[in-house]
Amino acid sequence: MTLKQQLTYGFGSIILLLLITSAISIFRFSDTSQGFNTYRNLALASVNSGRIQANLLEARLAVNKYIKTQQ
Repeated sequence: MTLKQQLTYGFGSIILLLLITSAISIFRFSDTSQGFNTYRNLALASVNSGRIQANLLEARLAVNKYIKTQQ
């Protein structure tokens, strides 16, 4: 092979590897984004259930206080 062919194949293979790496990175980034969105939704649900629990406990305390003051 001539030097020109060697350089062409060498740079061509480097560009091919770069394209493959870029494609894999794009697909993995998409998967990571979906995973983060799932985590975010779970975290929001957890926060909301914590708020509900806190409100129920406050209502329970208010009922107990009302019962004690009415007797």
